[in-house]
Amino acid sequence: MHNGADLLVVDDEPIVIASVAKTVAGERLSIDSAADTKAAGDRLKTNSYRAILCDLMLPGGSGLDVLAIAQMNQPGIPVVIMTGYATLENAVTPFRLGAFDCLPKPFDVGELLGVVQCALRYSDAEHKPPLAVCGESADRASIIESKNTLYGLGINTWALVSAPSKLVRVGMAHAFADSIRYFDRLKLPAVGEEVTQGKPCAEVSTRDGASCRVWSPLSGRVVDINARVGEDPQAVNIDPEGEGWLFDLEPSHLDSEVASLVCRDRWGDGKRS
Repeated sequence: MHNGADLLVVDDEPIVIASVAKTVAGERLSIDSAADTKAAGDRLKTNSYRAILCDLMLPGGSGLDVLAIAQMNQPGIPVVIMTGYATLENAVTPFRLGAFDCLPKPFDVGELLGVVQCALRYSDAEHKPPLAVCGESADRASIIESKNTLYGLGINTWALVSAPSKLVRVGMAHAFADSIRYFDRLKLPAVGEEVTQGKPCAEVSTRDGASCRVWSPLSGRVVDINARVGEDPQAVNIDPEGEGWLFDLEPSHLDSEVASLVCRDRWGDGKRS
């Protein structure tokens, strides 16, 4: 139960707060706002929310500081980091630190509603995986060499690293697929296309007109796509971590990039990799 608004929007640009408020008003959602890190911290110490939208660059700190404060005061609350296109390469860091999703600026109504709907569904779910933070990475290389290992970019996507070939299968995490719920169209990368860790690699459109980005857990060249999900996006929704996989990848920077991911084999017991 929250004793604040549905959403806390943290941004030093009044036009952004006004845009969010206008968009979510049609969904009968209420917002509270803060213009800097200190104000956001004060709100989070006295009020609870269902989700937070927070700009990456803020007066007096950053969105990552707000993320840390939120985790201390309201563990499990989904935090969406809003960021300009020029800083998209930094999207991996918020996921690594426990952000629910990232929302590139400028965003349109469909993108905003998609992210908000997903965050609220996650927040309201009775059973949900933790927004895990990645631990030490010293033994990652030996893990990769010894067995097939499942890694996650937050709870957005997963990467199954196959030893000894090191080919990677990429898919959407159960929790994120569940939060989208109503799949309509799915745009996948083409075979031969290069994808980059922490940048969009696919896009889902929902039946109610919203859209959600899917973020690539690793960089590399796409070598195969799952034709089944291209023809029927609901296959992802039904079995996102099995038959609903998205594409296979020949990674270009596996050893260095895997350190930014959560070892999914350990999520269940709440331990870090």
